[in-house]
Amino acid sequence: MARDKDKRNTIKTGYCSGGSIPKVETEGGRKQSNWLTYCHKWFAMEELPNDKNMKGILDRSLVLKFVTGNPQYNIKEVIRAGKDPEYESLYEKLMEIRKLLFCYRLLHHEDQFLNVKLNVKNRTSELTKPLIRLFNKSPLTRQRILDDLSLFINERNQTKKNTFEAKLYDVITHLIKERKEQIEKGMLSEDEERILGTHIFSNESIRDVCKDEMDGHDILGKETAFYSPEPGIGQVTQTKITNILKSKFKVDPPKVYRIGQETLRCVEFKQQVLDKIKAYYEMPNKIQILENVTAVTDVTLPGRVNKDIEDNLEAESKETSLVNEPKIIQNTGLESENNTEKPSPTLPETVTTVTSVTEKEPLE
Repeated sequence: MARDKDKRNTIKTGYCSGGSIPKVETEGGRKQSNWLTYCHKWFAMEELPNDKNMKGILDRSLVLKFVTGNPQYNIKEVIRAGKDPEYESLYEKLMEIRKLLFCYRLLHHEDQFLNVKLNVKNRTSELTKPLIRLFNKSPLTRQRILDDLSLFINERNQTKKNTFEAKLYDVITHLIKERKEQIEKGMLSEDEERILGTHIFSNESIRDVCKDEMDGHDILGKETAFYSPEPGIGQVTQTKITNILKSKFKVDPPKVYRIGQETLRCVEFKQQVLDKIKAYYEMPNKIQILENVTAVTDVTLPGRVNKDIEDNLEAESKETSLVNEPKIIQNTGLESENNTEKPSPTLPETVTTVTSVTEKEPLE
């Protein structure tokens, strides 16, 4: 049963414990209360907002794009069945499923959802990890979720790569690579190599490379600006470039450098900041689980006692003591003629995980 809706876009945000949902209470007078939630939120809108206006929300969201459908049943009509036999049976099925899911939730309320280590981090991890942890015990479902989430992440990565900040990052990395090659080939003078090094560039050189990378065109009467036809860029001025460098790339205000008879206004980049920015823009296209976090300390809540873990640790202690105790071997006549004692199976001196204890066969 699908919901009949007009063409619209839906934004799914990540799991957030800090958000609150407002609700108006009518009992005892009209008043509004805020309820803390820990779940993903959904926003429905006719058109996607401009990235400049809602960049913070879009950066924390996965976008689902819908078109007008032709469902067999309208969910609004099913909920308001009005004693219609056809809709009444569908409504009863919905209620049955709802009750079953509620019972399942009660039965599995104490289930553990172990942490997983992914090849993504930051916002991408916040959006995807809760759902992966929830279905991590089902290999088939987990793989389908990983594939579907990877499609959303690819779309987000493509959006990031088309932003002005991402293109500016490509310009800076290109300039650094080119400067290193010039130094290796001895194409710079001693003053240029000593003063500029590999991470100091003039405003003019940055602007010129930006113009080439963004297919920019000169603007009449504006020598320090150009216009780019690429989506979301438009007019680019030196002031805009400098402000982005200071806010996103953490550079200091431009300084004046004298090289021979030439005076240049330059900015200096820090490699450690560029490495952090690289992790933001160069994200993998496929989400993968690197390893499962199965340490007991990571999943045990403070102040609570896990009975199963205590039993396993107690069994481990007994097993170790049995291994260390001397064994008495009786001659039952079934041994070989030389009456050679058969060596008892050896166990590892240390047990690294709880699962290794539970998987072993019990000692006789």
